[in-house]
Amino acid sequence: LQCRIKISDSDDGNPSDISDTNFEITNQVVQSIRLLTPNGGEKWREKQTQNITWTSKGISQVNLQFTTDNGLTWNNIVTNLANSGSYAWTISEGINSTQCKIKIFGIGTTLSDESDASFTISLTPEIKRFIFPTNGAEIIAGDPVTIIWESTGITKVKIDYNYVDVTDPAKWIVLVDSVQNNNSYKTSFTTVSNNYVVRVTATDGSASLVSGIFKVKPASSIRVITPNGTEQWLVSQLNAPVTDIQNYHPYEIRWTATNLNKVKIEWTTNGGGSWYVVPGADSTENDGSFIWAPGHSGSPRPDSSDNCLVRIKNPYGSPSDVSDSAFSIHGSKKIRITHPNTGEKFSRATTTVMEVKWTSFAVGLVDIYYSLDNGVTWVQLADNIQSTGKFVWNFGALYTTLGRVKVIDATDNRIWDVNDIPFELND
Repeated sequence: LQCRIKISDSDDGNPSDISDTNFEITNQVVQSIRLLTPNGGEKWREKQTQNITWTSKGISQVNLQFTTDNGLTWNNIVTNLANSGSYAWTISEGINSTQCKIKIFGIGTTLSDESDASFTISLTPEIKRFIFPTNGAEIIAGDPVTIIWESTGITKVKIDYNYVDVTDPAKWIVLVDSVQNNNSYKTSFTTVSNNYVVRVTATDGSASLVSGIFKVKPASSIRVITPNGTEQWLVSQLNAPVTDIQNYHPYEIRWTATNLNKVKIEWTTNGGGSWYVVPGADSTENDGSFIWAPGHSGSPRPDSSDNCLVRIKNPYGSPSDVSDSAFSIHGSKKIRITHPNTGEKFSRATTTVMEVKWTSFAVGLVDIYYSLDNGVTWVQLADNIQSTGKFVWNFGALYTTLGRVKVIDATDNRIWDVNDIPFELND
């Protein structure tokens, strides 16, 4: 319908005026749509519910989409939604972007609109859980420890702890008042208690979490008892049967240790220049005893050395202890007579006593013999005595120019020595 408007004086019709051109009156609605919120600058959070609003004409259904990369990609929020001018959107978990926009489409039209500028969706501030310490954890006083937690949407945190009364604000001790939230913090605890908890709090107060109860135990200690210096050990033959007493030589390593569940045992043959783990003792029970047959298994095999040490330590750090002084490891037992050994002459007019002296390695007990006929026949002087390196022999009225002494390992008669040059017993 083509129309014009005329306006005139109501008394006599003059003056008057008429629209210059026709205009149209129709019953058709002009379709339109415009997004109202979010329209730029808003700060929303994941997992929250926010209202998307718009105005429109002549549109019965709409589609809603969102972008987190300023429009490079779009994702559906809802499709074929009855047009009410508003939609309560529960934002998906994990969205974290400053380049978010909403777009609305009128179904059955080519009309659409989107946020005029980007807005922000950030992670909800949350401290989800403690990874360490957890309930029942045990920490050694003074040992380094890393507090580890899982969180989202938090920039900085405050960390404090309590081992007295969690309900008393005065009993909380601050570890750090404000630190970048890296989900971990290195520290140590020195006071012994069974009632520790740690609390991590967002510095803006948006989230906080208290750990389970854990223990801080007294500092651990270790002391090597054996070998602790001067011991003489033999190298075993590789993989020798444990019943082969000639080639299998087990020794007991002994120690005391407090507040440790496991220990690590190491050995060196060069005074600590290089250390090797005793086979099977990388993390062994702290029961104070471990049997080791040097060279029986594992690699490398111990060198023949008089500069050996054993070190026992916490497998995860300190403390540790080392043999007080060096001990020896060699491939075989040894006995060496040192006196008499150079043709000594003993006169009964001066003395009737001779000191038989020897050195030995890995020999516990010895038998001692003498001969007056250069070793053709032997008479026993001592049976099964400790190999102390000295025996006093009262030879009395014996006479010889071809005297010999023999020292034999009481448990292995293959190990022995005789003086190099005969001695003399005369008037």
